[in-house]
Amino acid sequence: MRFRGFAVAALMLAAISAIAACGGGGGGGGNGAINPPPPVASPSPSPSVSPMGSPFVCPSGGCTSFALAGTSTQRTTRTFPTPTPPVQVINSTVGQSINVIPSAGPFHGQIATDYKTAETDTAPLQIITTNTDNYILFPASTGNIVNIGYHSTDSNSVVMDVQYLAGNGIIGQIPLGAGWVNNASSIISESDPDGTTIAQTINPDGSYSLTKTEVAGTTTATLNSDGSGTAIVPVLFFGSGTTGSKITVPVQSKGTINYTISAVGALPPTPAPIVIPVPAWYSSSPKLAGDKSTNLGVQAIPAGCVAPAFGSSGVDLRQQETQLDTIFGLLDNETTDTWVTSVGPVCQRISDTLDIFYDFTGQSGFAALGNVPIQTDVFTELIGVRAAARSSSKAHTLTANEARASLAPQLVLAQARLERWRFAVLKGQLTHLHEYLQRRNHL
Repeated sequence: MRFRGFAVAALMLAAISAIAACGGGGGGGGNGAINPPPPVASPSPSPSVSPMGSPFVCPSGGCTSFALAGTSTQRTTRTFPTPTPPVQVINSTVGQSINVIPSAGPFHGQIATDYKTAETDTAPLQIITTNTDNYILFPASTGNIVNIGYHSTDSNSVVMDVQYLAGNGIIGQIPLGAGWVNNASSIISESDPDGTTIAQTINPDGSYSLTKTEVAGTTTATLNSDGSGTAIVPVLFFGSGTTGSKITVPVQSKGTINYTISAVGALPPTPAPIVIPVPAWYSSSPKLAGDKSTNLGVQAIPAGCVAPAFGSSGVDLRQQETQLDTIFGLLDNETTDTWVTSVGPVCQRISDTLDIFYDFTGQSGFAALGNVPIQTDVFTELIGVRAAARSSSKAHTLTANEARASLAPQLVLAQARLERWRFAVLKGQLTHLHEYLQRRNHL
């Protein structure tokens, strides 16, 4: 579950002579490249070895590198209030430089291939750089290719660590089959420069527990498998002696969700809970998470996505993901197409729609009417491989595992950035909820 669209075809083994990876013993090798030359000539920074911006040095034996480029768009549409605000559009260019380091880590106790990546996202009013170590496990011969997680630091000093747990993280197969299914099991943690930390443990079915710690106190939230949930927010209400506010989201009844706000630790007489009837915007038997990848066969690669050397068609792997959060009013639907050629995955197109149903800012009352969201955020990105090359200081041979790693450009990174974006939306809802509850200080 969660933002992967990366796969490796069995045809990759036929291209071993085109590129070589790090590691291995003597014999064979020599420098080689796939034309055109890489547009990004500078070495990739390493967040795990040196501070951001410091040069990364390939280990003895060299390492495979890739250069990717593309564009992305973030579009925000408000449905309420009326008249609605104008649509906000942010267009960015994306550049990535990747070095592939086999047998790296450990990452949470596991040794894996590290796709050490530097990304620059350039928008009209902001440039963000992100350094990411993304860890991939390859089978010895055949089987699933698994992303066990990543660690990233961006130029805003936001640090994110994501672990994909059992049943989650499959990003490809050797040989490529009909498709695969992931569950949602993962652990996400983030620390911000102001000292705020967030930790979220997601269960296989999408239910979760979350803790946010900041100067104002600690917020906790629990989403249950049936869509019910609770959250406790550290909001103090004057004169009542409360230590916080509790949000209760019951299972919907007859098309209504009785979103309830009550005081925690209040002095007697206990203030009556505030019940906000919300028209149901999700199913009475909600599915909290889904992640399915399907092999659609050979399809044309979108024009301009990749350099001509990488072909005009490939196997299209379509990944469809959903995520529902009934506590904070979020519904996410993502479709990712990844085109795989004999070189590996070379082009990726992402389309993610995130609907927000609870308006904690107060601009629209509180909630949407029926199944119409208060706000819709759409993220799209098209990114492809522009160059691949080997840098080697000594001759060496390749194991089959190293060959697969060297031929797999790291398109997972775009997904990691999308995950950071979606987590930022969740953080925004947490902040707006805190402010909303503070305004309702009459409890």
